[in-house]
Amino acid sequence: MDGRIDDYPSGQDAVVLADPFDRHIHAAAIAGSMDCVVSLDHGFTDLPTAARDTLDYEIYTPDEFFLLIDDSSPRLVRATLRRQIRYFSGSGRAHLDFAGALVKSDCPAFAERIAERCREIAFDQ
Repeated sequence: MDGRIDDYPSGQDAVVLADPFDRHIHAAAIAGSMDCVVSLDHGFTDLPTAARDTLDYEIYTPDEFFLLIDDSSPRLVRATLRRQIRYFSGSGRAHLDFAGALVKSDCPAFAERIAERCREIAFDQ
């Protein structure tokens, strides 16, 4: 996505969403022809499979989404991690705990993968 979605209907058609305050996200996703919505909001993440199947987009938690990216392009994730390590090493914060930050951000499974990648990168050097 490379822009904002400023104009969309009310989302009242989202009868599967119990929380009326989630309907604007649904409406924006439909208006923007989004393939997925990434959210930690339980109004989305706790929807039963039958309800999810009625939506025009898939719903992922951030952890699930990052795992999907890592599954589809592990080289990209590793290259990005290398750039982050170089950046933070240059800023005097060489011991930044990437995995710990991901755990605090509710991405525990992706944190495990990043911890493994950090070990691999350290081993390569």
